[in-house]
Amino acid sequence: MRISAAVGYALLLVIVISGLSSAQWLESGTVICEHTGNQRFHVMSSDSMGGALFSWMDYRHGDSNIDIYAQRIDGDGCVLWDSAGAEVCGAPGNQYYAIVRSDGKGGGIVVWQDGRSGAYDIYAQRIRHDGTPAWLADGIQVCTAAGDQLDPAIVPDSEGGAIIVWRDHRDGYVDFYAQRVDSSGVGLWADGGVKFCASGVTELEYSYGLPVPAPDGSGGAIVVWRDRRYVYHYVYAQRIDGHGNSLWTENVVKLTTNMTDNEEGDCSLAPDGTGGAVFVWLVEGEEMSSRHDLYAQRVRADGAIAWDPAGVGVCVSPDWWCSDGSATVIDRDNILIVWFDVRPSTGGVFTQKLDSLGTAQWVENGLSVCDYPSTHGSPRTVVDGEGGVVIAWFDDRSTQGIFAQRLNADGDRLWTPEGVNVYLQDEWKDMGGPLMVTDGIGGGLISWVERRDGYNYWIYAKRIMIDGEVPVPTFLQEHHIRLEEGRILLEWTISGASADGIFSIFRQPSGVETFAEASRFSVIPGILQYEYLDESCEPGAEYRYRVVYEEGQQSHILFETGLLGVPALPLTLYQNRPNPFNPSTTIEYYLPERIPVSLDVYDVGGRHIVRLANGMHESGLHTIAWNGLDAAGRAVAGGVYFYSLRAGKRVLTRKMIILR
Repeated sequence: MRISAAVGYALLLVIVISGLSSAQWLESGTVICEHTGNQRFHVMSSDSMGGALFSWMDYRHGDSNIDIYAQRIDGDGCVLWDSAGAEVCGAPGNQYYAIVRSDGKGGGIVVWQDGRSGAYDIYAQRIRHDGTPAWLADGIQVCTAAGDQLDPAIVPDSEGGAIIVWRDHRDGYVDFYAQRVDSSGVGLWADGGVKFCASGVTELEYSYGLPVPAPDGSGGAIVVWRDRRYVYHYVYAQRIDGHGNSLWTENVVKLTTNMTDNEEGDCSLAPDGTGGAVFVWLVEGEEMSSRHDLYAQRVRADGAIAWDPAGVGVCVSPDWWCSDGSATVIDRDNILIVWFDVRPSTGGVFTQKLDSLGTAQWVENGLSVCDYPSTHGSPRTVVDGEGGVVIAWFDDRSTQGIFAQRLNADGDRLWTPEGVNVYLQDEWKDMGGPLMVTDGIGGGLISWVERRDGYNYWIYAKRIMIDGEVPVPTFLQEHHIRLEEGRILLEWTISGASADGIFSIFRQPSGVETFAEASRFSVIPGILQYEYLDESCEPGAEYRYRVVYEEGQQSHILFETGLLGVPALPLTLYQNRPNPFNPSTTIEYYLPERIPVSLDVYDVGGRHIVRLANGMHESGLHTIAWNGLDAAGRAVAGGVYFYSLRAGKRVLTRKMIILR
């Protein structure tokens, strides 16, 4: 029912609670985007204000029209932009692999690979603190050169702009370029960007490593990647200043003296605070090509190699292999390396401390972060501000989940030895992640993707504090939204409520300015889980929902969704109900568009019995009753009959039975 006199009440309710946010930390994870479409390849960045920025590839408009969306969440778990996500780019064609970084003002700069022109180009957009785009609609083109520009990455320039790097194929070689844009989206370097590496590798060889940049602390960037200029993959780095000049040796620094067929793999870096960086990468093992060791190197601000020219072996063994290595530089004598490796018993997360000379300070091949006998992987690390780190990882100890541990500068575990349970599934659902960024006060914000409906990936987030506490709300414990056979189901769990409490569900169709009350029911004493199933959804339509809790004169929003889409249906003729029947039955059909329609009944000999509908019908669901009478008003005999729907040039037919 549409609110009439109640509209004023609903608007007053919005005004009263407009200072409240639409979400908070939930037991099962706060939903980052409440749209029913698939959200893939999400990335996460600190918003520099204790919260986080997200961007992702969004499939709400189908697999052939992938768009880029973004979201911001604060340290209390409140979603700050449109709960369905802020559209970054909705241009035709597919947009891929978005990366977001803070602009230092509560917003972010997003960069992505774009296929709208037929070739791949690099585009960027700045999103203001309120979730609105600051640059051209659907983004600015960072590079207009010929050929494909691929795999963009980005670092802030400390002035509200950013340095963007990418892999470039404009001249038949796999080269690496960069461009700096200011806070207005204006390119500051040469048109087409500046080349900071000519690898000499042709597109035909097509083997490369993605460029990974980090700020150098002086308005420039340090970039690491791998390429095959010497037949095998080796790791290289370059430093670029704020004017686009390459500061290290011509055509980059090779991080090791390795010239064997032991290829060097995935690489990452951490700025050392003095203009240089610590690099971590994988090296193919001697005994079997599937085994990888973990090495590290430090390069000073002037491009000089600081440690062993062959690299420092962080984890080297013939019995296991490593992955997901990353470095955290706390100070010159406290460099922590964290990685995942598979040892004879199980896979786990390990860590090693290096001093300023690259000398290992802890046990050979690293300390275990968690002793629980399960597989741990995908570690992510943030500093705690007190000389230690917080590490989060994927864990399969019962179903799937995320656990975390805090280590001090001596490698001591400061939380429970088996790790803190950040999130653990109650039943197995496909899950990916985690990602983590600092909350600015020693803890971290953690995110992951999960297919709770069995089909689409959604993004979720939680927070862990410096003391190991995982905050959850005191009243609303969690909520879920999912699609069930063309109907939208809202589910929520509370910690407890008064017997006088009331839940009100409001619905707002897309394009309508106000919410209308869809349902209203009382709290049931002792019941903590509630649901609302909207059975009146129109196929192809989109709706927002608001669930309000009222107690006495107090009201507040429990949660509010973004636009939730109901998939459009094709022309459909449903089975009559009941069937068999006597004396009457109901026939339903769905029309995806406004179209001329006729609905007729025939007997088994093909003789026409009666026409039930005729003329132009609007799109949507239509219902017609038949009382078992023919065109002359006479009751037909019992037996088998057929009803046939003609819509335009298409005809659908079903069978029904009359019992006499």
